[in-house]
Parts: sequence; structure tokens; C-alpha cells
Amino acid sequence: MKKLTLLVLLLFCNPGSHAQANPPVFRCKDQRHIIKVSLNVSGQSVEGPACAEITINALRYNADSGKTVSYTGGVNLPSIFPSSFSPGGAAAVTPKSLEEKFNADNRVLTDSANQLILIEGKNRTSGSNLDKYLAVLKNFIVQTDDTLNTGGAPGVLAAVRSSPITNAQMDTALASVNSWNTSDEFVSTIQRVQADLNSLPLLFPSNTATITGDPCSDANIVHLGWNDWLKCRDAQYKLAQLTASSLLAEANPWISDGDKAVQFARKLGIVQFWKTTIAGLSVESFTKQAEVQCGVLFNRNEQDILKLIIVDRAQVFDGQTPQPQIKDGLLTVTCSSPFSISAGAAFSTIHNFQFAIIKSAPPAGGTTSVNKFGATSDSRVNPYPIAMAHARLRDWNNNRYALHFSFGVGASVKGQDSGGSSPEFLTGLSLSFLRTIYLTGGLDVGKQSQLAGGFKVGDTVPTDITSPPVSSSYKPGFGFAITFTKP
Repeated sequence: MKKLTLLVLLLFCNPGSHAQANPPVFRCKDQRHIIKVSLNVSGQSVEGPACAEITINALRYNADSGKTVSYTGGVNLPSIFPSSFSPGGAAAVTPKSLEEKFNADNRVLTDSANQLILIEGKNRTSGSNLDKYLAVLKNFIVQTDDTLNTGGAPGVLAAVRSSPITNAQMDTALASVNSWNTSDEFVSTIQRVQADLNSLPLLFPSNTATITGDPCSDANIVHLGWNDWLKCRDAQYKLAQLTASSLLAEANPWISDGDKAVQFARKLGIVQFWKTTIAGLSVESFTKQAEVQCGVLFNRNEQDILKLIIVDRAQVFDGQTPQPQIKDGLLTVTCSSPFSISAGAAFSTIHNFQFAIIKSAPPAGGTTSVNKFGATSDSRVNPYPIAMAHARLRDWNNNRYALHFSFGVGASVKGQDSGGSSPEFLTGLSLSFLRTIYLTGGLDVGKQSQLAGGFKVGDTVPTDITSPPVSSSYKPGFGFAITFTKP
């Protein structure tokens, strides 16, 4: 027997597994970075990691993010049909003549024609009622889009669970299978009659008595063999054959694997599918999430463009195989490189001395000034320009704030009396705001100048020295910086 399968639309089902109308709801592991997206808006971009969340009508639509929606065969629906119908007819008897055999088969054809009218009438009524219900159910499913917009997922669930369309009327529609009759046994009976009609020449080859007078009279015809009998009943015999063929052609669509039965089974399968779908709905079913985790290594950026594959289950009402539609570019998630560069100003707490030969007051009783070594500048906080590289360690509040390990190189510009210009280094932790402003604090390593040759500030300058002897060496200290990325 041919098996009828109903293609139904499924979400998040594993290949090769049995179809599930409502598969388990996926939820992102990271619920801190939820980004709400909409089917009506595309092109939105965010910095990852992200959990894209979209609200859909889970009653009407199947949706999956970046996956292919698959379809699997349903159950063997023709097996739901009863095969209890048996056409009426005369009790089987052994005919005494060809005429009696033909008349018995003819009565079976007449009774069968009447029985077929009853079968077709009941089945058409059942099919018509099922069609009317499917039209009502389709309108109800489509209208839940508006219900979702006004009442959200709880509103749709309340409407589905309280409406007679999805309760009493749905059960009545499924119970219509009990009023449907297949014509399998009817067809078998007609085929037996056809076999009987075809076997008459073999069963009754010759006359069984001497024929006098009119061979077609009631007294003589019961004794006729095939050749003489056919001369009397040729028209009736051909009509019986034509009737049997017509009854078979009319009854074949109503057998358990006939076209009418297949259509009825498919429609019942649609109702059963919606019943299963409704039973598995929950508030969580209406919210779909797709997660993009950022694990970028090395100095590179990663970009993920999310798409939604959505299928309208309502297409099954029209006898179509639901086709997926791709909503591309709903959300672009960028996972930036953990490294960044900024530039700005740094401030060092390493003392910066600037030495000079200073004319000082003459000693007591003297009238001539004295040259002494002195410091014209003694700065405890020294600014200098700096460029910094940052390695992001962690971020918060949707990337508004982040912690970095940072290293920078600056130029400490000094005159010869301060030891000359030299590079200065700053390393430590940085706190960034919107990945634009960086505040860094940590170890500062820079050169500190001092008088060479054993001289100290306040010593008298020998007459052979025209400028202060200065030496410098690197010293550690605390430093901080404020820098900015390039706009």
C-alpha cells in the first residue's frame, strides 16, 4: 500500500531525527550582552560579544539563525482510515444457468452503485467540513501576528488556549476520520464481478437442452450456452461490463491510497500538526536568541553578520511545501582586535633638575660676585608627549569601559643643562572609556640629571669651568597618562 507523508515545517531539528513542531528553546550562555533586533530593521552593528534576540510569532513561523531548515516525513496517515465498509448483495449461491449467473452479477452491480453513492456522499461531506475548518484555522493563525503586536507572547497563548477554533472545533475536525469510508472492499467486489463476466464463456460453453421456438424466451434462455445466450443478451452484457468499469473508475480515488484519501489524509495531517505545535508552545518559544562570542586572537578584527531563516507554516494550508526565506544582515557583530594604540600626554614624578652657573652674592666684606652651581628648575611632575599600545583584558557595560595592559614610549625633551633629551617609558594598567579615552597609571622609567665631577648645588664654580658638568641615568618613578585613539 502506498504511504502518504505530510511535509511539515520544523525548527532546530537535528538531521535524521524525528520532526519536532517545537524544539527546545536555545538561550545564549552570556545574557549580559543582549541586543534586540527586528525583522523590519536591518544593518544594525554592534561590538561583540553579543546575544541577538528577536521576537517572532512562534505559532505561525519557524525560525533559525544561520541554519538550514529541514523537513522530514510524517507518520503513515492512510493507516488512520477504517476499512469496515462492505457493499451489500445477494448471498453467494451456485447458479444453475448462465442467465442466473449473469442476473446475480447484475444485481451486485446495482447494489454496489447505490453503496458507492452513499460512500461518496458521506466522504464529500466530511471533506467539505474539513476544508471549512482549515480555512477558519488559517485565518486564526494569520491573525495572531496582530495579537503578538498588541498583547505579546502571553496574548497569543491566551488566544490559542481559549479559542474554540483550537480546542473543540479542532477535536471535531480530527474526529471526522471516523465518518470517512474507504472503498477498498467495494473495489474488490466489482473486480470479482468483472472476473465473473469474463469467465461466462468458459463456465457455460454450450446449451444444456434442446431449444425449440424462440431461443430468447424465458423458458429457453436458461438452457442456452454462451454463443446463443450472447445473441439474446449482447446489449445487457456490454452494459454490465461498462457499468463495472465505470464503478471501478469512480471508486478508485476513494481507496485507502487513492487521490481522494490522500488529500483527506494530508488535510487531517495539517490539523494534527497545528495541534502538536500549539501543545508545545510557551512564552519562551516566541523569543529566539543567537550568540556570537568574541575570542579574537592576535591583532585582527572579526565580523559576523547574522541572518535569520524564517519559514511561514501557513503555507501548508495551500498545499505548498513551505519555503525558507532568508532575512540577511539583521545584525553585524564586530569582534575588535584586543590591541589598540593611542597618543596623548604623560606625566612623570621623576625629579627634573636644570643646572646653571649662577652669580651669587660676594662673601662677607667682598665687593665682587661669586659664580656658584645652582638649579634653575626643580620640577616634581614633568609632562611629555607619549604614544601607547594597549592590550584589552576585560570590558564592561557593553564595551563602554575596559581594562587594558599598556606600554608607552615618550620623548622627554630637555636642554643640555638637564642631561639632554631622551626616551621615557610608561607601563601599567589603563582604564578606557568608549574605547576612545585612556587613563593609564604605572611604572615610569626616565632619565634624571645630576651634577657630575663631585660638584653639588651651592659649590663655587672653578675658574676653568664655563658650564655645569651634568650626567644623567634612568630612574624609576610613578607616571600617569591621558591618551586618545585616532578619531
